[in-house]
Amino acid sequence: MSRFNEGTVFTNDKCIGCSKCISVCPVFGANVSRIIGGKQRVEVSKKCIDCGLCVVACEHAAREYRDDFDAVLKALSEGKKVSALIDPVLYLIYGNKTPQILGFLKDMGIYKIYDVSYGAEICLYAHAKYIKEHIDNNGQCRQFIANTCGALNNYISNVAPQLIPLVIPVQSPTTCTAIYARKYLKDDSEFVVISPCITQVDEVRSADTGGHVTYSVTVESLMNYAEKKGLGEKRAEADLTSEGLGNIIAYNDGFIEGVSAFFNREEIFTNLGGIKDVNIENLSDLSGLKKSRHSLMVTADICRGGCVCGTGLKASDVSLSATLDNYRRVRSKSFNFVNSCMSPEEYYLRVSKVFKDLNFDDFAKTLSDKYRQPYIVPEDAIDDIFNNMHKDTELKRTINCRSCGYRTCKDLAIAVSNGYARIQDCVHYMNDDLKYSALVDKMSGVLNREGFRKKANEMLEANLDKNYVLMVGNVNKLKNVNDLYGTEMGDMVLIHIAKTIESIVGEHGICARFGGGVYAVFMEDKPEYTKRLMELESFNASRLGVFFPITIRFGMYRVNDNALKLSNVVNLCTYAAEKATDRTKNTFIEYTDAMRKEMQEETDITLKMRDAMNEGEFVLFMQPQYDHRNGKMVGAEALCRWLKGDGSIVSPGIFIPVFEKNGFIKELDKYVWESAFKLVQQWEKAGGPQVPLSVNISRISLENDDIVDIIRKLAKKYPINKKNLYFEITESAYMRDQSALTE
Repeated sequence: MSRFNEGTVFTNDKCIGCSKCISVCPVFGANVSRIIGGKQRVEVSKKCIDCGLCVVACEHAAREYRDDFDAVLKALSEGKKVSALIDPVLYLIYGNKTPQILGFLKDMGIYKIYDVSYGAEICLYAHAKYIKEHIDNNGQCRQFIANTCGALNNYISNVAPQLIPLVIPVQSPTTCTAIYARKYLKDDSEFVVISPCITQVDEVRSADTGGHVTYSVTVESLMNYAEKKGLGEKRAEADLTSEGLGNIIAYNDGFIEGVSAFFNREEIFTNLGGIKDVNIENLSDLSGLKKSRHSLMVTADICRGGCVCGTGLKASDVSLSATLDNYRRVRSKSFNFVNSCMSPEEYYLRVSKVFKDLNFDDFAKTLSDKYRQPYIVPEDAIDDIFNNMHKDTELKRTINCRSCGYRTCKDLAIAVSNGYARIQDCVHYMNDDLKYSALVDKMSGVLNREGFRKKANEMLEANLDKNYVLMVGNVNKLKNVNDLYGTEMGDMVLIHIAKTIESIVGEHGICARFGGGVYAVFMEDKPEYTKRLMELESFNASRLGVFFPITIRFGMYRVNDNALKLSNVVNLCTYAAEKATDRTKNTFIEYTDAMRKEMQEETDITLKMRDAMNEGEFVLFMQPQYDHRNGKMVGAEALCRWLKGDGSIVSPGIFIPVFEKNGFIKELDKYVWESAFKLVQQWEKAGGPQVPLSVNISRISLENDDIVDIIRKLAKKYPINKKNLYFEITESAYMRDQSALTE
């Protein structure tokens, strides 16, 4: 199952990665910045509390939500009995149009309609009852956070579990309505709640609410359907409604007013308003008020302004002036009953009589603790991330511009460490990155080594289901071009090669120039993509005035292990490329298992060579030289063999090429030469017949400017007859570059 977009709120294909959703989200880690198909997106993780603030905030309509509207239609079409719980917000938003909406519900097949204002009356009274019964001698109640907002409950359960003991254990107005209809009115229907809240779907599915409600539908979904079908002229009224303060709970501090009506004016109630930024911190700080003086009750909503600003409303239907007018009318009517009472105590007693037959244990609720301890990012890890973002000063680390969506640069760094964000989400990093690490080869215009690495890794990360091939090649005999035509023409040839490869690769991959005549290609491993490049025999530079074919020896590696570092794969390609023997045309040699074993042998030899020399495992063997005319020995050739401690011998055909690659051959040559000097000196001191001894000079040592000084010092250290020791230049060393050798 996917880690993203599986909940109520999800990201669609319109996302451009602007990060505004992150800036309005109250939950750290609910939004995850990713690269999908080469494009930046911000996905929704399982940490989302479904408040819907991002749905409202997104200017690109890239955030949507799921509700149960289709399931309700299906249930009705199957003849199931479904009753609706309608939120009082309908009367505040739609006013006199509300009866038509209820008539539309009846036409859809809804059995009963219950106004949640009635359940709100139960909820308001239950809150007041709990506070009065649990208030201490100091006028305090340990549990004082009202249970009014489903999104807030999600926040507390998932993010701030320290607040759970402070929440008054009463069900929400919606669930109170459902419980009353189910248990006391004996309605056995499936219930659907129609509300302005996207989060309502979580309350429906929560084990904390007892499973009384089956479906959750937003006002927006209902009104979109009504607009499509036509609202009709039928009018209906709710089968259960209220004339009291339950009607005003949807507006801003309406819930506070409803509960405070049961108390004297000097008893303080507080509405924190919409939960965002500093209010979130204030809410979390309430856990420290357990033993200190605080309000009798505190309310807070995710939506600033209350449910009349809910995230599940149809925005085009909401008129602030109309809502205010409807609210004034509803509020005035609702307070008639309250105002008819002489005091809050009398009002409390009168409501108690109304609900005297209710068992308030039926309406009790305790939030579940769903908190998961987050990973605590060490400060040194944050420091490393800052350094990777080129934030190497305190000023750069506290820019706090919020362009990334996070409140501070440190929050972004923590998000990066947790995998919620990428350092590329920082606009300042992107600008600085151009300064600190240019990604393009200035001469050819294609990517350089660093640009190639970054782009290739991004392609791998964004397309885990695709296979790629990496090719790294070196121009054959580039020195000849520079010698014959000059370095300026050589540069033009290199540019021509880069542009040719780039045009062949096209949108199917990337190409780069690593420097000199070294090029790299990374593309999707499909025959139709790779064929054009692999069928190119040479690079025609005749239009530049270079009339012999330019060729490259390429090494190839098919990338099927994303865990393998790209730099390592480049080395493997380079190794394979050097296996090419034909330099008259472009060659493409794929890295094989045989090469891997060969590299392992070379690595093993490299790791052991120095210890072998220190242990004296490199031994000189003498190969006698005879005069074929008389069979008389006339000399000997000193041959070095690697005699291991276990008695086995490593063939010079294996270790000599390795030593030539890693440069250790120069140390071995010096070791052999010194051993030869010692041996000849011993022979001379022993007396008797003597023949000259010859030793080889490797190609690598021959190219060393210090060779003469090395031999001169050995001759001084071990004085011998010069006729008894000869240094031979091998034929292969001479044939490789005669002119350089002569110089």
